[in-house]
Amino acid sequence: MASLVTDRSMRVERAERSRHDWWLLASAGLLILTGLLTIHSVSEQQEANYASRQMIFLALGIPIFYVCNRVPLELWRKAANPLYIINILMLLATRFAGKSRGVAERWIEIGPMQFQPSEVSKILLAITLAAYYTKRQDELDRPQVFFGAILHALPIIGLVFLQPHLGAAIVLLCAGFAAAMYAGIPSRFFAVAGAGVVALAALVWFTPGLLKDYHRERAAGYVRWLKGTSDESAEGYHQTQAKRAIGSGGVLGTGYMRGEQIKAESVPEQQNDFIFSAIGEEGGFIGSLLVLGMYGFFFTRVAMVVYRCKTMMGRVVSGTLFAILALHTVINLAMVLQVGPVIGLWLPFISAGGTALWMCMGAVGLMDQCE
Repeated sequence: MASLVTDRSMRVERAERSRHDWWLLASAGLLILTGLLTIHSVSEQQEANYASRQMIFLALGIPIFYVCNRVPLELWRKAANPLYIINILMLLATRFAGKSRGVAERWIEIGPMQFQPSEVSKILLAITLAAYYTKRQDELDRPQVFFGAILHALPIIGLVFLQPHLGAAIVLLCAGFAAAMYAGIPSRFFAVAGAGVVALAALVWFTPGLLKDYHRERAAGYVRWLKGTSDESAEGYHQTQAKRAIGSGGVLGTGYMRGEQIKAESVPEQQNDFIFSAIGEEGGFIGSLLVLGMYGFFFTRVAMVVYRCKTMMGRVVSGTLFAILALHTVINLAMVLQVGPVIGLWLPFISAGGTALWMCMGAVGLMDQCE
């Protein structure tokens, strides 16, 4: 009799675990499809191979999604220490043996592909911080718990900053605060930590050599743009061209694969950081609104996932990943629309890039299983 009850409870537990948030998965899938179509349009008109590479990346991302979705969060929690070590080692490998593009060393070559560890770091940091807080969930009012989490995250943030990848370092810093918020850290600690961040930012800005010249020029150029004294031909070129492309789309857009600005390749990195300019040109105001609506629906579903999480591990993981993806979206759109400075963050699910797409798919896999 006992074995029968046990057998039934195991079947019920497996049935409950097999449930998915199909609206979450569908909204993520729709964004990925939008990205593939946009990348295909850019590829065809610029005679590049972005689309074929993105299809390969998508195929490779399916097993990543499956693993993140099917491995229980409890196992991820137990593996937190090895995952943290892997995170550090990946970033150290990038630092000393990474592939350079310009002044940045952010990639590791694996055969014909390039792998960007800083993107994987975002998921790994979400998992290890969640495990850290779960282990100490009865001691969250102790300041050493919060500041221990800061010490946990700082090596990751520092190694990413030194690549240099300022945008990813900012995202990881915000992810650390998001994890603390969703864990339930008392609000009084955030004021102290905020003051520390301001002091750290001042130290980075005024210490020679910590920031690259192009970081300073981007910040200074954005300030000049706010004052109306910038020279668009010399600074803010990417953003100016992106705004022109979006403006040329009008209300209804030029039509799919009919973007004159795309054909002219007037917008640098249009398949990646500035891909929303292609959507704005070919889809117009209406198409842009539809894509923004897709993001709105996706993040609404993610917020519902976070709200219904019953465990500390699930809540912190899903909440931190929510913050990471939302921050990427807001910063990228602000950059393209010239509301914010150029930081170099991709648009989730839509921008071309293998590791970025894998990070998004892995994040959705983890969030879908949170309960």
